[in-house]
Amino acid sequence: MEIPFTRFVPPRGLQISVSHTTDSQELFDKAMAVIKAGGRFTVERLRTGHTSFCCEAKAHDAVDDDDIMDVACEISYSPDEQAAVEKVVQNAYNYVVLRLVSLDFDNA
Repeated sequence: MEIPFTRFVPPRGLQISVSHTTDSQELFDKAMAVIKAGGRFTVERLRTGHTSFCCEAKAHDAVDDDDIMDVACEISYSPDEQAAVEKVVQNAYNYVVLRLVSLDFDNA
């Protein structure tokens, strides 16, 4: 299963579509729920050689649709990036999806 990411390529911030392969159905389903709720996963190789994985989403108190912020970020310090991807997806899911469910419940 492929989780879509937008990769930022320095120095001009070129954006290209990439994906992260996972065997975990649960991780894939959470990532797709975040995307369905308006989130987007990003990845960037830092000058230090580390990799930054983030999720951008609309702020819950946003005034307009352009009010986007990072809601989850993880830095991978090793070539094995799976743990960082798992953390950013879980944290994004908690913020974007579970919080939306909570907000909807509060407004019911």
